[in-house]
Amino acid sequence: MMEPLNQVEWAKNEVSVFQKLLEVFREYDPDILVGFETETQSIGYICKRGEALTIQLATMLSRVPVTLRPLNESYYNQRLLQRAN
Repeated sequence: MMEPLNQVEWAKNEVSVFQKLLEVFREYDPDILVGFETETQSIGYICKRGEALTIQLATMLSRVPVTLRPLNESYYNQRLLQRAN
């Protein structure tokens, strides 16, 4: 049985936070993430922060195989590409 989500987790550094996040995603395996501005703000920010640490979090969280990714660019990735140009 899964533990409730209303618990506090401690991490010694930022990389450990990302490792714990991946563990939670793999344990619960959500089909849908619901929230306000999840693609560009909350989850989007976490993915961008991971990129700054050379962690490809979006790829690790995705169920889409990496080989298909160019055909399935998310709204988040499109926004980042627009900002870069």
